[in-house]
Order: sequence, then structure tokens, then C-alpha cells
Amino acid sequence: KGVILTKNKDLYEGDVEQNYRHGFGVLAYELPEYKVFSLSYRGDWKNGRMEGFGVRIYNDGSFYIGHWKCNKRHGHGRMWYADKSFYDGDWVKDVRQGLGLLVRKDTNRYEGEWYCDMKNGKGRFFFLTTGVIQDGIWYNDYCVYSCFYNVPYRQTATKPTINPIPKVSKLL
Repeated sequence: KGVILTKNKDLYEGDVEQNYRHGFGVLAYELPEYKVFSLSYRGDWKNGRMEGFGVRIYNDGSFYIGHWKCNKRHGHGRMWYADKSFYDGDWVKDVRQGLGLLVRKDTNRYEGEWYCDMKNGKGRFFFLTTGVIQDGIWYNDYCVYSCFYNVPYRQTATKPTINPIPKVSKLL
């Protein structure tokens, strides 16, 4: 175990092996105007790099929980973006790639294949406000072939419906 203060005033506390962050540790960066440190990463390290499972908090308020390889998001992970959108799926070398779900701020969502951080391959886009599903083939974030399906509105509610549940005695 050890504590390391880097040249750019980042503070690491955790497992150290041969002067490298290695094992489990926490990295924080300095906020000089407040003379405090803010959490940047908490998780596994290998040879000085984020590797394994960890949580990363970005300066804009977005954060990622998932797997890392060579300081990059790699494997399965979840990302909450500053614009209130959310992604749950596969990552390769810091880009969305493989299968994933993107829920946008407006609650519309895409479920399907990703390549090079764009919708590519088979996927479905759910327009939850209108109750329409676009099912098709995507290329570089654009749908190039699709079918549209109408879904009954009750199945696409964006908020829970508040209905009182009757007492059991009234049902009998």
C-alpha cells in the first residue's frame, strides 16, 4: 500500500508494486481553488493503468462503471452522460462496440449493435412518446432499412401510472 502524488498533482492511494499503481486503488485530482481533492477513479490497476473493474467520474459530471483495459473502457460497462442519457453495453478501446442499450434524455431508446461508437447492424429504436418501434438495419448511426410497428400506448408509458389497488375483500 502507498500514496503517490503525481507531477500534475493527482493523488493516488492504494496498492503499489515496483512504483506502479497495481491492485486496488483510488485516484483523485486536485481542485486548487478549494484546496481539496475530487474522486476521479476507484478500482483495479495493473502496471500503472486502469485495468479490471472500476468507477470513473469525469469532470463534466458523467461517470462510467465497468471494465477497463489499458486506461480505456473495455468489456461490459454502464455510462451515465452529463446530458442525462445512459448507455449499458459493450465497449472496445473506449468506444461503444458490440451489443448495447442507449436511453436518451427524452426516454427514447436504441437497443442493438454498435460499431465505432455508432449504431451499426441490427437494432430497434423505441419512440416511447409515440408508441412506435423502428426495427431495422443501421449503418453509421442511420437506419438504412426498417419496419415500423405501433405499440399500444399503455406498453410504452414513460412514467408509472398511479392507480389505487383495490382491497382483496372488494375483489371477492
